[in-house]
Amino acid sequence: MDFTSYDGAQHRVPRLQKALRIATAIMGVTIEQARILIRGLKDDRGTLVVSWAATPHPHQTNAFAVAWEQCGEHQASVSHIVVG
Repeated sequence: MDFTSYDGAQHRVPRLQKALRIATAIMGVTIEQARILIRGLKDDRGTLVVSWAATPHPHQTNAFAVAWEQCGEHQASVSHIVVG
């Protein structure tokens, strides 16, 4: 799983990792299971971009909205793309 940001700044990676930990807890999956579902997370100027292996269930997308809010950003600042 890739953790990236719009500017390549490595100090953003811990926040993406925190969002992943929170979201996996909400979804009820392990980090290893999440690695199968998710290809990457990107912080794009405060918007969390979640790249999925397949179309996510609404519960999964909501988990990332809640997680991103707990990381200090607005829930609406999450986008989801399916990259296969």
